Amino acid sequence: TRVEGADGVALRLQDVHPRRLRNPTIGGTRPEIIEGVERSETGKPIAYHIESFLASELSVLARSEFARYPAESVIHGFKQREPGQVRGVPWLAPVLQTCADIRCYDEQVMDAARAAADMAVLLETNHPDAKYVAVNESTSVERRTMRTVPPGWSVKQLQAAQPAAQYGDYRSERLREIGRPVNMPLMMVRLDSSNHNYSSARFDGQLYSRGVSSDQNWIARIALNRLVKLVIREAALAEMYTVPEQIEYRWTWPRMPHVDPSKEANAAEKALANKTTTIADVCATDGKDWEQVLKQLAREKQMIGELGL
Repeated sequence: TRVEGADGVALRLQDVHPRRLRNPTIGGTRPEIIEGVERSETGKPIAYHIESFLASELSVLARSEFARYPAESVIHGFKQREPGQVRGVPWLAPVLQTCADIRCYDEQVMDAARAAADMAVLLETNHPDAKYVAVNESTSVERRTMRTVPPGWSVKQLQAAQPAAQYGDYRSERLREIGRPVNMPLMMVRLDSSNHNYSSARFDGQLYSRGVSSDQNWIARIALNRLVKLVIREAALAEMYTVPEQIEYRWTWPRMPHVDPSKEANAAEKALANKTTTIADVCATDGKDWEQVLKQLAREKQMIGELGL
C-alpha cells in the first residue's frame, strides 16, 4: 500500500499469511472464488479475499471479516505445478512424513539402546543343582567391585545391538529425501562435508547453487521487477523522475563461496583472457556490481597516485 502524505516515493509491503486467504463466509458459495482467489473465466486472478488479522490470528471467537483486494494490489507468488493451480504448497510438504519417520526411528533406536544398557549384566546357569530363581526376581551387583556369584552361575553381558551398523547409512538416505525438494545435497542438510572431496563438494554445491539461482530469478520476476515499476511510476507521478523509453533490470545476488577460491580465480582469469566471459559476469558470480567495482578501482588508483605510493 502507498503511504499517503509522505515526501518523495514510499511504498509499504504488508506480509499476509496464506492461512488468511480463504473463501468469504458471507454471501454463500461463489464458484468463481477458489481458496480465497477470485478468478476470471480464463483462470486469471481478479481479486483476493483476505480474512482480517484479528479473526485469523488473535482469537478463535472473533467474527470472520474479509476484505477484497484487487489482484494488482497483491503479490502472490507460488510455483505452479499443474494448469489451473490456484495456490502453492509448502516446498517441504512432500517430505513431512520423512521427517516424522526419522524422528520416530531415532526415538525407537534410543529406547532400544537404553533397554540394552539397563539390562547389561545377566546371570545364567546350566547346572542341575543350581538354586531356582524366579524369572521376575533380580539381584543387586555393586559396580566397580570384584564379586563372586553362587556356584553354578555365570555372568553374561549383553552386547548392544542399537544403533545398528546400517543406522548411519539409513539415516543419510532419509535426510537426502528432505533436501531433494529444494535441490539441497546431503552435505548441506547435515552441515557436514567431511565425506566429500573437492570435486564432489563442488559438484553438489553447484547443483544447489543453480537451484537457488533459479529461485532468485523467480523472485525477481514475480516481485522485484513489479516493485521497481511501482516505484518508477510513483516517482514519475510526483515529477521526480523521467521515465526512459527502455529500462533494463539486472539483479545482483550474493553468491555461495567457492570451494577452492584459487582454482576459481584462475578459471575466471583464463576465461577473461580467451574472451569467453566478461567482467560483468565474473563480478556477478561473486555477487558484486561490475560498475561499482571498476569505479572503486579507479578511485583507489587515483588515491595511490596522489599519495605517491
